[in-house]
Amino acid sequence: MAPAGAAAGVRPRPAAPNVEPRRRWDRLTLEQQLVLTTAGALYRDALWRNLRVRAYLTGERGLPEWVVRACGLGHAVRRSLEARLCTTAIL
Repeated sequence: MAPAGAAAGVRPRPAAPNVEPRRRWDRLTLEQQLVLTTAGALYRDALWRNLRVRAYLTGERGLPEWVVRACGLGHAVRRSLEARLCTTAIL
């Protein structure tokens, strides 16, 4: 017999696995927030300074510029984040 409220022939959904909750910004330490903010700004700036990378995103990948801006896309340049963090005394 089907459990109360269950339609005939419909299997109950299996229990969700024990998944760690997604990390939220307000749960990050101040140091973690600073690193993420610095990385985002550095990578966004690098993208807008590099015409070749912007042309790839908008031309070859077909992303409109407004999407690139709205989503905060960026471009990581080798070890630029490490260098920036070391010079700003975050690490």
